[in-house]
Amino acid sequence: VEQPLRSKKAVWHKLLSKQRKRAVVACFRMAPLYNLPRHRSINLFLHGYQRFWIETEAYSFEEKLVQDLAKSPRVEEEEEEETEKQPDPLHQIILYFSRTALTERSKLEDDPLYTSYSSMMAKSCQSAEDEDEDEDKEKTFEEKEMEKQKTLYQQARLHERGAAEMVLQMISASKGEMSPMVVETLKLGIAILNGGNAGVQQKMLDYLKEKKDAGFFQSLSGLMQSCR
Repeated sequence: VEQPLRSKKAVWHKLLSKQRKRAVVACFRMAPLYNLPRHRSINLFLHGYQRFWIETEAYSFEEKLVQDLAKSPRVEEEEEEETEKQPDPLHQIILYFSRTALTERSKLEDDPLYTSYSSMMAKSCQSAEDEDEDEDKEKTFEEKEMEKQKTLYQQARLHERGAAEMVLQMISASKGEMSPMVVETLKLGIAILNGGNAGVQQKMLDYLKEKKDAGFFQSLSGLMQSCR
């Protein structure tokens, strides 16, 4: 701090040196930590982590995620006769998407969350023979049957929680306009119907008979015309 001038006029102007004034102004101009741009090294680390760690795992992460979400609810034994069941996370997610589709009155807006979850659910129903046909030729009958039963189990786990109805509701809410959400919805519908799953087919037919949703057929017709 410099010594104040002998004359009392404008003494406060000289209390700070020019260097310290610049430092104070620089502090005010500094960007906060949360506004700093993400360094490219983080992206390199994420790419390397995915390539050398995640992609080398033997099991499907989409299937594991659906499996974690669809765990059977644990029943807590209490002194009282009534038992409280934990809510099913996967059923809650599907129920949320279904309500969004039913309450949509105009254009179906893109939802990245729905796109991600529907893609994961569709991939969880894909068997190994869908991923690599060359390896499937070398499989025995028992291995193929195991893959088939596994696919049926994955499909049943989804449609029991309302995935089949959600697919129909999303198609109906699309108003016949193609979008990334509609593409993922169609992929999910194909995945849960793959192999001619009679249970899913019957559930879809029962829903259409009960609700008598003409918007579904109109949207489906519009989507088919847009594919020409």
